[in-house]
Amino acid sequence: MDDYDDAIVSKELESLPKERGFARYGTEGKDGRLNLRLTYSGDETLTDYSHMRTWIGHQLLAGGYDAYDAEGAYPLCFNPKGKVTLEDVMAVMRNRFEGTEYSPDGTGRTDMRVIGTDAALSVHVAQVHPELPADRSCVTWESTGPCVYGVFVPLSNAATSVNESYGRSQPAKDKGAFDAQAYPYYAFKELTTLCVEPDSCKV
Repeated sequence: MDDYDDAIVSKELESLPKERGFARYGTEGKDGRLNLRLTYSGDETLTDYSHMRTWIGHQLLAGGYDAYDAEGAYPLCFNPKGKVTLEDVMAVMRNRFEGTEYSPDGTGRTDMRVIGTDAALSVHVAQVHPELPADRSCVTWESTGPCVYGVFVPLSNAATSVNESYGRSQPAKDKGAFDAQAYPYYAFKELTTLCVEPDSCKV
């Protein structure tokens, strides 16, 4: 993250860390350039907890990086190997490191944080149709709960209402007392739980 000449940035992006004494330079790019990642995030940003998700994103959309490198600084922005479809993005959101040594489903490992976690409160994919007028150009595909085995439901930004089963909410005063029979999250969560833990449905 040291090649930002064409980006819109804060006018103090470089001067502030230099004046305050926490600027870091070089090491993963052009020598002598401010290293944004190390300067503003520090040395602990490349943790497996999030770093592995960046790695698998590269592997799925652009190829390469076959082996995970815990110390490798994968580019934040990159070109995909081909056109990225809506289905491709949904597959990324559901990914659980399938086919790798880090797959919790294939290996029983529970020490890695996958993208397709079975504990997500909700997952959204934004699809923009640039050929349409701005007020009708976006569709939000929402999984009201974990999307690993759930479905994405489309919602246009031109919509003024949703089906009652998806629009249920509750007063803030009822925090912690969700209606497990009606609240949409629980239906999605139950479906994912049954699929991730197949033994749970045995009698």
